[in-house]
Amino acid sequence: MNELKNVKVLVVGGNSFVGSHLIRRLIKEDAQVFTFIRGNKKNIEDIIEEIKIYEIDIKNFEEVRKAIQEIRPKKIFNLAAITSVERSLDIIDEMINVNIKGNLNIVKALNKNCDCIINLGTIEEYGINEAPFQEDKTIPEPVSPYSASKSSLTMFSKMLYNSFKIPIVIIRPSKVYGPYDTVNLNLNQSLISKLIIYGLLKREFRLSGGNQHRDLLYIDDLIEGLIKA
Repeated sequence: MNELKNVKVLVVGGNSFVGSHLIRRLIKEDAQVFTFIRGNKKNIEDIIEEIKIYEIDIKNFEEVRKAIQEIRPKKIFNLAAITSVERSLDIIDEMINVNIKGNLNIVKALNKNCDCIINLGTIEEYGINEAPFQEDKTIPEPVSPYSASKSSLTMFSKMLYNSFKIPIVIIRPSKVYGPYDTVNLNLNQSLISKLIIYGLLKREFRLSGGNQHRDLLYIDDLIEGLIKA
């Protein structure tokens, strides 16, 4: 039985790497898909006719409230974020405004009128904790403004559930790779996608001493987890 058939689903950040894959899966599930986006539509240009797009600044509560009142979604995937892992104090304000305030605007505008909210966190929240991490014992130890903002959103989410019974689920994926991944060849990120590009270009790929360990997650597996959640 298709549990998402004809269900109104809102994807916040639907033109992102993860968001574009999620929307495609939701279309296959016959959901009614709505999305809030900022910026270009390149990742979703082939499916624009199958979804309803709102060009919304989630930092603007009135814009968010008006759109959500119009849509009345039953399930929300909250994927919008500034995702830079730069260790810089200069980006703290932007992280707070988008990753915390902007995402909380979604929850406030819903006013508890939904079945489920999925907030996408990050494995970076675990930070300097010793691996393997244990959900019932590990306290976030963020190491960047990005992971600190996501850890803060997790704390707010727990409060919203504990105090108001708002049905929020936190997903903390490890590094995700796959089609539509954004790759900047000048930055030390997107390992798998960057490695593939360097191979195609026949360029030397510089590595560290090989002492780090990372869990890598293919995009289709993350989408399956999001749908199950």
